[in-house]
Amino acid sequence: MTEAELCEYLAAEHFPDCKKVEETYSTWDVTFTADTKIGEIAYYAELKCRKTHYDSLLIEEDKYKRLVSAAAANGRRAVYICSTPQGIWGFDLEKVGQPFWKDELMPATTEFENTEKVMKSVGYLPVAHGRRLK
Repeated sequence: MTEAELCEYLAAEHFPDCKKVEETYSTWDVTFTADTKIGEIAYYAELKCRKTHYDSLLIEEDKYKRLVSAAAANGRRAVYICSTPQGIWGFDLEKVGQPFWKDELMPATTEFENTEKVMKSVGYLPVAHGRRLK
């Protein structure tokens, strides 16, 4: 699944106004609103599509902090939505809280066009703490 396909799925099945951000290097990938028990809430979401399923899903500390900060500054909630071959999980970052951060040697880019490894601060969100969307 690609991020574009994930956005299409979210719009079709969960958030009809889900829109991909046009800006290539935006802090968030999509915006949407959702009706909740306390009223309508607006969201900024980071999307990731993993080719392998893990019981805990990786998020980079820099991306996490930028997303949470931008959402707070604009009156929105920050969410992380990740697809794997076993499903799609959404994490309300305010509810799940910050993961434990640790430095790990990671590929410089997600799509692996740059095979260089760099040190990144990352955390893991257990799928049990997320909401299963598919």
